[in-house]
Amino acid sequence: MHVDMSYKRLDEETNTEWLVKQNIFHKIEFPTSVLNADGEKVAYKSGQRRTGVIRIQMVDESAREILNLRKGYTRHLKGITALCRSPRTPRLYIYLSAWRRLGGCLVNYIDLKEFFGVLTFSKDHKRIVENKYQKYGAFHRDVLDPVQKEMQKLAEEGKVEFYFEYEPVYTHGATRGDPDNIRFVIKDGKPQAEEEASWFYGRLCCDLIVRYGLQYYEMDRLRPLLFPGLEIKEELEHIDRLLEQKKPDCVHAYVTTVLYNWLVKQQLLRDPSLTFEGAEEVKEEQKIEHPRVEAAMREKWNWFMERSRERLGEQFYHTFMETCSDLWMVRDKNIYVAVPSEYVKNKWEERISEISSYFFTAFGMDRVLCYVFVDLTQVGAE
Repeated sequence: MHVDMSYKRLDEETNTEWLVKQNIFHKIEFPTSVLNADGEKVAYKSGQRRTGVIRIQMVDESAREILNLRKGYTRHLKGITALCRSPRTPRLYIYLSAWRRLGGCLVNYIDLKEFFGVLTFSKDHKRIVENKYQKYGAFHRDVLDPVQKEMQKLAEEGKVEFYFEYEPVYTHGATRGDPDNIRFVIKDGKPQAEEEASWFYGRLCCDLIVRYGLQYYEMDRLRPLLFPGLEIKEELEHIDRLLEQKKPDCVHAYVTTVLYNWLVKQQLLRDPSLTFEGAEEVKEEQKIEHPRVEAAMREKWNWFMERSRERLGEQFYHTFMETCSDLWMVRDKNIYVAVPSEYVKNKWEERISEISSYFFTAFGMDRVLCYVFVDLTQVGAE
């Protein structure tokens, strides 16, 4: 078995970053024996069988990068695991950490049960072979409620950064029985007014992502304009009518623009002295000029993107690559990729090790991947 990892290195003199690709393991062995677990001789043709033990020897440099507590991540996971009595609490805490900035998330009920290990599918994933909690009432009583109580207690003691509330979501008219999804709302243990704002934002965020496919960086743009008590239902119905009439190519970008302009008006109704930038639609003359990229480089970029799509899957590709990133320019050995925010850049960095081989195949082993922050909705043609 050959498993690679990649991590960044920084040249402090030139302030240049580059990726180092490194094998994780020197050796992975499956020891064998002529005796079984009961000490009896086995009758296999080879005369040996696996002992059930795996020996792994890590590359020293890779082990330092993964286990170095100064990086923060390993220390954080170690601390959460030590604090929690239930093994399910740190699992859900780590999962919800990825959604903390958005204030909540919507999780498929069956996927959540599989995540907790209380539901098991067959190898072909066509049938359920084990379902420990047949009814939702038992599942939320024995699984979700204990995790929620433990995480809230730790948050009140200042030992973890957040806790959550949840509710079942029924999308086909039912009001009881197994829900279709579970909506999690992440809360930071703030004063009451801010708790209400977090709850309101978490629910609205989930609805906009599910309903219109809004991206995470678009929600970050809208969040400062939201406030508890905002009557948004009629505006969403108005947006639905606009979508029927105009049929925009990029629904989530169109909805973000319309909703942003409407939210600005609502804020001005509350306080006319406020000023906002970017509330008007971008005119053609305001568009940012795209640096010229040679056709050969563009062809290599398209090849790299297609391989990335095959490797990372449609959801990640469409969310963080196709709709909100682009080859911006090539300068010397640097390949600059345009992304709209730090959040999207971090999402690239989380998965870049899986596609770095494609990047180097397309552009060359001496090339360096760099990022530049650009709002691609304001970019004109090359």
